Amino acid sequence: MNVALTLLRRLRQLTLREAVKSLVPHKFDVYLYEGTPGTLDATPPVSPRLESTTIERYSAQRLSGVPYIDAKLKGTCEAYAVWIDGEVAHRCFCSWEISHPRQFGFDASAPVLFDGWTRPEHRGKRLHPLVRRHVMEDTLRRGVAKRVYSEITPSNIASLKGNQRSGSRCVARLQGIKFAGLIFRRQVLPPHPSDGPDGVSPGAH
Repeated sequence: MNVALTLLRRLRQLTLREAVKSLVPHKFDVYLYEGTPGTLDATPPVSPRLESTTIERYSAQRLSGVPYIDAKLKGTCEAYAVWIDGEVAHRCFCSWEISHPRQFGFDASAPVLFDGWTRPEHRGKRLHPLVRRHVMEDTLRRGVAKRVYSEITPSNIASLKGNQRSGSRCVARLQGIKFAGLIFRRQVLPPHPSDGPDGVSPGAH
């Protein structure tokens, strides 16, 4: 029942196109990263390649004025954005209603970061790790979670590196077949090799 309710809440955050796409079975293959007070303390803060940056947090109670962002701000979903010259230079979302990690036995109370994007002209300025770290620090500081997850596909090398710089660590590779938000034939594999032996099994959480 809890899984069904979570799935319904998650579908509310999707556009019609995204919801229809979710009904087509497809391969699920991501590296699961985890941010905790310990991983953040062990990683130096990110120095962006910009003179100054301001990161704003948005929710259903505080909209951004950007249609794409505001359309996703339903339920527990929050958005974080960096503004430069009146435009969103980078944004990502954080939601407690993404159930992938919990389906593999990981912490069901932790939110998941998703849909990170950087405007092309601002890529290479370390906005990805800067914002990821800010989201993790803000979430932990507010006491609404003990850890924050993020999922990165193996082919997304830039995001893999950005996650490592942000202060999160890879704890596992998750694979399966995804259909309508549920994952079947689930496998928990070792973490990304560049993260060394620090990956942990679900039972360690």
